[in-house]
Amino acid sequence: MSTWITIAAGIVVGLLWRRIGATYPFGTLADILLGITGAFAGGWLSDVLRQIGVNSQSYNWLLVLCGAGLVPWSFRGLRRHIRKSQYSRHGS
Repeated sequence: MSTWITIAAGIVVGLLWRRIGATYPFGTLADILLGITGAFAGGWLSDVLRQIGVNSQSYNWLLVLCGAGLVPWSFRGLRRHIRKSQYSRHGS
């Protein structure tokens, strides 16, 4: 998959996650960068799978989009977990 297409997919999915998971927003630029990072991670995983024999363009797209969505989602969960532990520590 082209690098530019991967970047575009990461931007779009990062912005969509900003709208969906607005509980703890990082900021527009951070959400875009997390989406792009996830898209590249999904593309890398697709390349690894292609080397072991799984060769399908639809898997490539699916992994890029899932990676672009999972990275911002996991960072939001991590941030939520850190905030909860900080509040519980200060509340004691």
